[in-house]
Amino acid sequence: IHYAAALVFTAAGIFHLIYHGLQSEKGLLPQKGDMKASVTVIKSLFGFGQEPPMHKYLPEQRWAYVGMALIIAMLIVSGLSKTYKNIYAPDMSLAVVLTATWIHNICFVLFFLAFLAHMAAILLRPNWPMVRGIFTGKVRLNYARHRHALWITDLEKNEQSVDP
Repeated sequence: IHYAAALVFTAAGIFHLIYHGLQSEKGLLPQKGDMKASVTVIKSLFGFGQEPPMHKYLPEQRWAYVGMALIIAMLIVSGLSKTYKNIYAPDMSLAVVLTATWIHNICFVLFFLAFLAHMAAILLRPNWPMVRGIFTGKVRLNYARHRHALWITDLEKNEQSVDP
């Protein structure tokens, strides 16, 4: 079961990279100023200050994306080395196997905690309108205008440049 799940997990990661790479989607990659903007957004969620206008993805979402990508990459690499040992090299160095095992276990715990944090983020009131989007892939326009004003502005500019 573990190998089958790992195959699906790895295939999904590769598909994600290829699909979004071919689409030239870079919205989830961190941008200059994201760290400072993240602090501002997080403070606003707890009532300290006003949330600045945002693009499609919030700065902390972009940082979380990179963090998850690194964790997933480490899970895949450490898992592949453990699989290589099981299939081709039963006499592989114990130090290599133990290192891969520790990396794999730690990254699993980090992945699980990040997943829980991601799911817990929906409990924050400003994120409640996103529940609909989880199931439909769509958000209400008034929510997008309020929380992702820069994204809507970009979409409107692109729409105007396409119209004759």
